[in-house]
Amino acid sequence: MKHYLLLATLLIFSISCKNKEETKTVPQETVSTEITDVNEAPATIPDTETTIFYLIRHAEEIRTNPNDKNPILNVEGINRARNLATYFERNRIDNLYVTKYLPTRQTVTPISQQKMLKKVYYNPDRFDAVKFMEENKGKTALIVGQRNEIPIIVNNLIGEEKYQEMADLDYATLYKVTIQGDNKNVETLTMQ
Repeated sequence: MKHYLLLATLLIFSISCKNKEETKTVPQETVSTEITDVNEAPATIPDTETTIFYLIRHAEEIRTNPNDKNPILNVEGINRARNLATYFERNRIDNLYVTKYLPTRQTVTPISQQKMLKKVYYNPDRFDAVKFMEENKGKTALIVGQRNEIPIIVNNLIGEEKYQEMADLDYATLYKVTIQGDNKNVETLTMQ
């Protein structure tokens, strides 16, 4: 009986070793011997890297002094800035862009603190959509500006004249521009 058990074990071991050797052997026909010209252009691979821009007007500011061109946020604006930070808790942000004005800087301060990101200043009069897209390729950026600037920037990013100036009391519209290769999609979300 011991001999049969030993013989069966050896047979199983022998078959197991043979199967392992067979799986390691590469059939000759799968080895490529083709020589390619190094000057030949490689096949184009579609750009699947996704870039996302969120764009929003700054939150509500104090409007008691019509001569104040750089007012601070009022209570509603501070609450909106906090709500915006709550929204972005679950959304990735790599870069924060703001204008030189206090309302834009104050609007992103809770997000800046939460994500530990520095605010990068941009000049809306010198906005270069191509440069912005290159600098943020594969990333997610939030741009906060004035109501007359945000739709223009969205239009520049998508290469169309689609969005008009925001209404005076519109502090809630958040544009989400998604760019993947040549595909550009815009969603408008309402933030509370």
